Amino acid sequence: MENKKKIFIRGIADDVDSNLLFSAFSQFGHITDLNIPKDKFTDKNRGIAFVEYEDEEDAKHAIFNRHNSELYGRIIKVGYSHMN
Repeated sequence: MENKKKIFIRGIADDVDSNLLFSAFSQFGHITDLNIPKDKFTDKNRGIAFVEYEDEEDAKHAIFNRHNSELYGRIIKVGYSHMN
């Protein structure tokens, strides 16, 4: 079962960090967790991120408003995370 509070973001630019991502997604609600996995060899982000909201409705609004939108020069894909 997917977590309706946690979203998956794909296609983020190399230089996007947790502060930039928080700024872009906190407008939709209270964020309880934010994770940008990094490549262990280059220490750059892997182009993906996970954001978890306190409320399911906030995650729903983030997906609706940010899917296929531009974030720091790149078109991102946003959907529910299938990882808990």
